[in-house]
Amino acid sequence: MSLEKTLAKIFNLNEQNWLKHSNPVSVYTRYLVLPFLSAPIYFRYELGNIWWVFFVLAILWMFINPVLFPKPKSTKNWASRCVLGERVYAKRKELNLPEHHQSPIFVLSNLLAFIGFVLTFYAAYYDEGKLMILSILLASLAKTWFLDRMVWLYLECKHLDPEFESWDY
Repeated sequence: MSLEKTLAKIFNLNEQNWLKHSNPVSVYTRYLVLPFLSAPIYFRYELGNIWWVFFVLAILWMFINPVLFPKPKSTKNWASRCVLGERVYAKRKELNLPEHHQSPIFVLSNLLAFIGFVLTFYAAYYDEGKLMILSILLASLAKTWFLDRMVWLYLECKHLDPEFESWDY
């Protein structure tokens, strides 16, 4: 099972929940996860023993966010197409994707996002505020780069499977 399919299972992203997650509000508020996770760690001394409550709430937000919002009225927007592209990408081994969508750019952008993610927690733990902010920016920009490639992937490959075209409304 691919990493994407494993993550979809962890986040309970079945057919109905994928469509909920394609709501632009879900996509854009998902960007809050990393700041919400790192802030309680960074401010743990100021918050005292309740810092972990905010951390747990951020983890809950990470799991609730993809299924919290209703199915969008339309998927003809950038944010919805990001999620739909991720669904296409998760099936990439089963599809005959064009060669230009088989480049390492997807892996590189996710690697940069992961590095930003790890650096964010390092900086939060060691009270390095500037590094934490820069790391959040690195993770967010890299994720946005990946998502933008997902839109391109979706728009070029939605004809490869009848299921994909049913998502375009």
